[in-house]
Amino acid sequence: MTVKRFAPPMPARSGMHCRRTAFREGTMKLEASAIGFGFGRGVPILDGINLAIESGRILGLTGKSGRGKSTLGKILARHLLPTKGRVLIDGAAPASSGFNPVQLIHQTAIFAVNPRWKIGRIVSEANPPDEMLMLALGVRRQWLDRYPHELSGGELQRVALLRSLTPGTRFLIADEITSMLDPIAQSEIWLALLEISARRDIGILAISHDLALLDRVAVQTVTL
Repeated sequence: MTVKRFAPPMPARSGMHCRRTAFREGTMKLEASAIGFGFGRGVPILDGINLAIESGRILGLTGKSGRGKSTLGKILARHLLPTKGRVLIDGAAPASSGFNPVQLIHQTAIFAVNPRWKIGRIVSEANPPDEMLMLALGVRRQWLDRYPHELSGGELQRVALLRSLTPGTRFLIADEITSMLDPIAQSEIWLALLEISARRDIGILAISHDLALLDRVAVQTVTL
């Protein structure tokens, strides 16, 4: 992977700064528009956050713990509703029913799968497994007859990615997806995602504390 270098961060509104790149014409965009989120009358976790993810590119998101990175990811994937602002896809609100084109991948895949299901049933939940995608992600066919607890963390994370990368997926929220894995598995997974993102024009939000990783995979990095 090539290290991409940028100019020093430019200050931005709402406690965020980013390394800016121009958007390409004819691409889809997933946007957080003036997003706010909090509980009760306490200090909001997020306030006035604006963010845009372009299809076919990887955007990095970093920041100190507790700043709301994972919360923002869940809002973008419609796992949480914002208390303020809107999530938009190409300027319009996403459909409230049907397949969600924004898929969320958690840090620990074991909590995102049914432990009583075999891997074959898990990956077929949204769509039959694609042979080329299985090969790209390093998912072995013999895993399909096993249960989640019979796979390693890295193997199960590959399965979670396979399940999420259905034909209808346009954006992927990758929340610290390789932080628990060894360097070899981390490299293999991100090399595969870089290729898949470019080939299928899928936009990825890479949430991580690992700035060295983001420098290698993201074309732009935003700090909360």
